[in-house]
Amino acid sequence: MLRLEIMKNHRGQIVRSIIKQSGYSLATLAKRLCVSRTTLYNQFDNQNMSYDFIINVGYIIGFDFSIIFPNILEKQDVKINYYEFASVKDEYISLLEKYNELLALVAKVLVGSNNMYIQKKLARFIEKNITNVY
Repeated sequence: MLRLEIMKNHRGQIVRSIIKQSGYSLATLAKRLCVSRTTLYNQFDNQNMSYDFIINVGYIIGFDFSIIFPNILEKQDVKINYYEFASVKDEYISLLEKYNELLALVAKVLVGSNNMYIQKKLARFIEKNITNVY
């Protein structure tokens, strides 16, 4: 009974429990949140985990934490904006990945070409634009 009462007021433990029930990988969640797994575990130890962090976790695992934390509704504007941003971000990342894949195919085709001008121009473009991405 005491454990349940402690957890009732401990946001970090509640969020961790929901994540565990969802079956979502903690390693994947940490990556999607752009934090280390250590930071994620530290968040679980935080009794007053921020609502912004909870909202972000909820978006990623597909869970509406307003069911458990009614006060989170005060952050509704942040939640809506985050959902809009995350949707655009995911689409943008997908397009970048497709672009890089296409560029790699073009590079393979052009490397087989005997045109040295095109090869040098492609090499400069890749050096300037692709190496800076990673």
